[in-house]
Amino acid sequence: MMGSTVWLRYGWSLALCLFLLAPAFCYDEKDSSSSVLNVYVVPHSHNDPGWWKTFEEYYKDWTNGILTSVVDALAENSRRKFIWAEISYFSRWWEDQSDAKRETVRRLVASKQLEFVTGGWVMPDEATTHFQDTINQLTEGHEWLMMNLGVKPQYGWAIDPFGHSPTNPYLLHASGFKGMLINRVHRNIKEEFRSKQHLEFWWTSGDKGSRLPEDDFRIFTHMLPYKLYDIPNTCGPDWNLCAQFDFERDVSIPITASNVAERASLLLGQYKEKAKFFRHNHLLVPLGDDFKYKTFDMTVKILDQYQMLMDHINSDPKYRVRIQFSTLSDYFEGVNGMDSPPEFPDYSGDFFTYCDEQDDYWSGYFTTRPFFKSQSRTTHAALQAAEGLYALAQIRHPDIVNGQRDWFEALQTCRRNIALFQHHDGITGTARAHVVVDYSRRLHSSTTAVNQVARKAMGMLLDPENKMDNLEADFVPRGANQAPAHQPLKFEESSKGKVVVLYNSLSFQRTELTRVLVTSPLVTVRTSEGDEIMCQVNPLWDGTSDDLLYEVYFVATIPAVGFATYFVVPVPKLAPEALSEIHVYGEKRGGDPTPDPLFTVTYEPRVSGTLKLENRFVSVQFDKLSGGVVGVSTSSGADHTLRQGFSRYTTHRGGAYLFLPTGPATPISLESARVVVVNGPLVQLAHVTVDNQPVQSFTIKLSDCYRAIRADCNNSRAIEILNNVDMRPYRNVEVATTFDSDLDNAGMFFTDSNGMGLQKRKYVAGPIQSNFYPMTAAAMMEDVKATTRITYLTRQPMGVASLEKGRMELMLDRHLGQDDARGLGEPVTDNVPTAIPMWVVLEDAIDTRNARTVLVHQLEQQLNYPIVTMATDLKQDVDHWRGKYVLSQSGLRQDLPPSIQLLNFESRTHSNGTVVVARLYRPHTETDGVAEVNVSNMFAQSLIVKGVSQPSLSLMHYSPLGSSIVRMPEGRVRTVALTMAYHNVPTSDNVQTSSLTSSTVRVGNSNRPSETIPPMPASSSATSAKLTSPDLRQPEKLPQHLTPSSASTSSSVRPPTTTSKILPNRPEIRRENLPPSRSFNPAVTESKSSGYSVKVYVGMYVVAVCLVLTGIILLGRRRRARSQQQTQVASPSMEPTEEDYSKMEKA
Repeated sequence: MMGSTVWLRYGWSLALCLFLLAPAFCYDEKDSSSSVLNVYVVPHSHNDPGWWKTFEEYYKDWTNGILTSVVDALAENSRRKFIWAEISYFSRWWEDQSDAKRETVRRLVASKQLEFVTGGWVMPDEATTHFQDTINQLTEGHEWLMMNLGVKPQYGWAIDPFGHSPTNPYLLHASGFKGMLINRVHRNIKEEFRSKQHLEFWWTSGDKGSRLPEDDFRIFTHMLPYKLYDIPNTCGPDWNLCAQFDFERDVSIPITASNVAERASLLLGQYKEKAKFFRHNHLLVPLGDDFKYKTFDMTVKILDQYQMLMDHINSDPKYRVRIQFSTLSDYFEGVNGMDSPPEFPDYSGDFFTYCDEQDDYWSGYFTTRPFFKSQSRTTHAALQAAEGLYALAQIRHPDIVNGQRDWFEALQTCRRNIALFQHHDGITGTARAHVVVDYSRRLHSSTTAVNQVARKAMGMLLDPENKMDNLEADFVPRGANQAPAHQPLKFEESSKGKVVVLYNSLSFQRTELTRVLVTSPLVTVRTSEGDEIMCQVNPLWDGTSDDLLYEVYFVATIPAVGFATYFVVPVPKLAPEALSEIHVYGEKRGGDPTPDPLFTVTYEPRVSGTLKLENRFVSVQFDKLSGGVVGVSTSSGADHTLRQGFSRYTTHRGGAYLFLPTGPATPISLESARVVVVNGPLVQLAHVTVDNQPVQSFTIKLSDCYRAIRADCNNSRAIEILNNVDMRPYRNVEVATTFDSDLDNAGMFFTDSNGMGLQKRKYVAGPIQSNFYPMTAAAMMEDVKATTRITYLTRQPMGVASLEKGRMELMLDRHLGQDDARGLGEPVTDNVPTAIPMWVVLEDAIDTRNARTVLVHQLEQQLNYPIVTMATDLKQDVDHWRGKYVLSQSGLRQDLPPSIQLLNFESRTHSNGTVVVARLYRPHTETDGVAEVNVSNMFAQSLIVKGVSQPSLSLMHYSPLGSSIVRMPEGRVRTVALTMAYHNVPTSDNVQTSSLTSSTVRVGNSNRPSETIPPMPASSSATSAKLTSPDLRQPEKLPQHLTPSSASTSSSVRPPTTTSKILPNRPEIRRENLPPSRSFNPAVTESKSSGYSVKVYVGMYVVAVCLVLTGIILLGRRRRARSQQQTQVASPSMEPTEEDYSKMEKA
């Protein structure tokens, strides 16, 4: 009876209180009645490797002092912590430090006071960078950290790139990362993410290409809730109040013993408001800004002021807050360590185009300064060729090559200069003019240096006696701010000819039209066997040279990762079929070349009508007056309207970052165009010059290999267009090329994501600038019936849009007379004349799941990695050369399949035995299933693979490969490290170019369901059993999600018991359903539970209901007991006394 009486007196009130107070236990409110709030204050300094100042200027003026001040401050107080991102600066600072200072750094790293986040060479842009360059800059940073500090970063830190791509999280995940942080996202998206507590989410691949759980990346991602990453934007919603806690600002209020309580309460109020946007009781508070902590005194002042606040908060239990200096790992590990972690939504897609205010979309930098964007890709192609030749030469002559330390340093310097330019104010074109020139000089000097390495290495491969040192490059850089130029082969009267060596850095044999310049038209071409082959000779008619030069075209076949030799020799006269015919539609001009009388040049008046260029695959009709393409027919017989034009935007507000046109584009008149048509057996081209327009000229070219070799070339299927743009005479003008087609694309098109997968784009009514997206290498449009597709390939990034049905608009260049108030403080008026190549591919009956076709993927590689041409004098006859030198060689035993790309083949160490790193990439194409590559059989018979290991993408983590077989799911990159040696075999056995057999590569059947794909079999071959792991780093186990048999759910945050699942039909947040002026692409899968707060809320109600039911039961028992007492003899009362009640209350 005592229990029922207690319940009657107190239970009902207790149940009612619990019922009413249950919402207070939901952590959404974040007040002191919930649980302890853990605050992680993370000091940092964002150092741009070039922006207002050059890299070296910044280092000497600011960054050197920042790093010295931070290290000294950390060493002084063990409670202080700091994070650093840009290894380009840290490595530069490290060079200047004493052994004692370096040892101090090692202690700070070991004690986890100093942490490296991301650890790349720079914090790269994510819109305009190619994924291979991003891998390179990541690898350079990680390799430096491993070599000097033994550090392996685990978390990404991307606070300043102007939008975010899904490529970057995949590359981090593949490098062994557990989580990452991002910031610059469309303001309306941030607002929505804050309201839904979606600022932390699982960023997933979102593609259906892999279909293998272990290959689907899923990385935990934290998004900063406010606009920027400085102290006023990271402490809470009140910018003015937060600015008072940036103790470097004039508005700051110093912390003293008399005001610490008041100031701590104000600061915590901001923290708790910010904490409402997250689903748990852990709060990340970055503490820094651009080039923060410049002096030791200022560093100590800021950190000490915060330490006073922290000590006060931690000492007072009423705050229910734990706060301390932390690193990024501390925060993610705190979230990971929760006993009952909340569920987070899954997101796929990208975060472009970024908008920070009103309709200010950051779509201008996709195109800004195209010359330098192009220069980066040219230098990358030169580096890839030089690295492949260096690795082959090192395997062949290890003692000689290892002694050439300057070669290795040239390659490393080039990698680092390219990596530096990937900085988000480098390749974007958003640095000041003198800084851009500094980047360009670095790229130019590196291109020159690696070209020399390539020539020297090629000489070692050609000459068994290693005496050849007179090879010269055909494509030579002329200086910073100048495009490279083709060097002509000079023929004197006594010349016996030229030896032309062609190198192919790609993993498949290339048979394509090749071009060299010569000073005499009386030449022919012979193969390495001495056989004369068909060639075409044209007078050069593009205005690029003051001297009369001639083009020689011939069809060359170059093996994969190998070279071939051809001879250009003089002849007394040309065969009639080698001569081209020239038709000029317009009057003769004084600057026209006067070619040899062998050539027929016809001048015709400009009249309306159409002309045609055609080969076996495509027929291009273009207008006689304007020279622009007006129609295309394919070999299938389909006729398509495809009208090429140019347009110009005007602006009075746009700058380096922002594209802010005053209105729609206006067409550029081509009425003054003059068309020169060159017809020949191998190539047909139309060269169009335009007077007084930003687009000075453009060339349309079709190649035809069939007439020469009775076989087809890949590039015969592409319409090759070269646009020459010069914006120097113009002000506040932005130029685009347009293609209007008859495709019904329903407002949709696709752009590549940093050269990897395709991202779907859809036109939404709104500002013009909001519909432009980044295109790194490819854009594609197909009709709604998926029967016709047009793909546009480029060698440099640019902005692209589809503003009307069937129209593709690609930005070419921008001249901007004002700053756009985003910090640069300069206009963009340093335009450089730029040649912008573009290949257009029409395909019928496409079924590739919105992916590239194999053809397009190969063409993209051929455009970005042109054949490297070297030449030397033929001092004796062809037969003498053939008997003395190696004529052709391949680094591969056979071609890799078209659906697999060898990204690079490079040497990374100088240990005993040659160690090379090879990365394989399988893009999304129409093929399906899983490919398997046996790397022990992949290389030429003379290249013996002695050991294989499979490192993570950036070479941080190494693990022995159980067999020599590497699985290649779609859309993924695999890295292998190889110990190789040379074995002499007959030359005839060293060149094989047929398709790979199943013993080397197996590609899954496109008709086979993915569920039937068997697991990778354990290797039992004798070859595989003998393979050992190269000792590049100390062998270790890979992170769980990188091992071949691991699941893909591994990440920084342990998945909850009931994880949020990716639904078969993933709902998509559409831009038209969001607040106005929005550019939003990610798709989202909502979690079924809102998280920890909902669980507590429901739990409290369950307890309350249980108490109510218990009270009802006890009340019934008491009534029954009283009815029984009425029939019994009175006895002493068993009811509790007031003293009993008092004791129970105390209990």
